[in-house]
Amino acid sequence: MNIKYKPALLYTVVAISFILIFATPSMNKMASFAYPMGNAKEMIGKGHNFGQIVGMVQNKDGTTKWLLSGHFNTNIVNNTQFTDTNKALFDAKIHMVKPDGLEKHKHEISNFVLKESTKENNMPVYKGTVTITMKNASVNDVPITLKVDNRDVINIMLDQTKLDNHFGDKPIYGIVFEPMKYQEKPMTSAGTTLGNKSSEYK
Repeated sequence: MNIKYKPALLYTVVAISFILIFATPSMNKMASFAYPMGNAKEMIGKGHNFGQIVGMVQNKDGTTKWLLSGHFNTNIVNNTQFTDTNKALFDAKIHMVKPDGLEKHKHEISNFVLKESTKENNMPVYKGTVTITMKNASVNDVPITLKVDNRDVINIMLDQTKLDNHFGDKPIYGIVFEPMKYQEKPMTSAGTTLGNKSSEYK
């Protein structure tokens, strides 16, 4: 194998592993993690989408520095036109931990302000700024680029200038859960009912 492809291959393998971990077998945990239960049905009715965040940060030599997971809430997946009364929204919580399980911590992304909306290879692209919580304080006006691929994946790029390159130079990915598959009825696994109200995926 050509050595120059190894970091990319490693990145792909870890990303897929994250997806498989959260997709099986604890679907009840995934659903409660991705949906803010209690107001999810109302928010979905307003055109919001929810989903899982996966990613990783690598050192210059290609070794993994951080693993990323989390969840997001947005309305940019199905909407394309935004106004002062219908503002673009993107909020997220990102958990980071080293591969050895140490130094686990969390960041929150909020206050998305849309600056520019374009298309790239027929892919909607939204550029703006966000607020990100860091170790000692929140950092405001951090440039962010969001690309929506086939309404299933959101490519998240954060400008690292204000963040001390904490999130690395590779995209973070958001996997969109289909809102039409959210149902207010019990989910079962191995014949066991998992709560009275939850998300179900068929």
